[in-house]
Amino acid sequence: MEQNDLAQIFWLKKEICMEEGRIRQMEQTRGDAAVLERVRNRQTRSAAQLLALETYIDGIDDSFTRQIFVYRYACGMNWQEVARAVGGGNTADGVKKRCQRWLASHP
Repeated sequence: MEQNDLAQIFWLKKEICMEEGRIRQMEQTRGDAAVLERVRNRQTRSAAQLLALETYIDGIDDSFTRQIFVYRYACGMNWQEVARAVGGGNTADGVKKRCQRWLASHP
């Protein structure tokens, strides 16, 4: 798994919500059935991608490291915000390195 893959979590969540709104609107206005089906399929694919990425993070045994991943990738925080959120006097550079080391040792 790479950081670019994990960074998709934040955007996939936004996309799923966006598509849900489009689906509701199209259902209410009786939009084109073919387009509606494509939007539903896209939302389903996005949900499957999100599930796979979240499952990857859930597989991290160390609670501290898992929290770093959740704050960074699921919540979309920058490294400074992650360091503040996990507390314990951690620095942005420290949590970033922890994440990078974990990814390097778990390809």
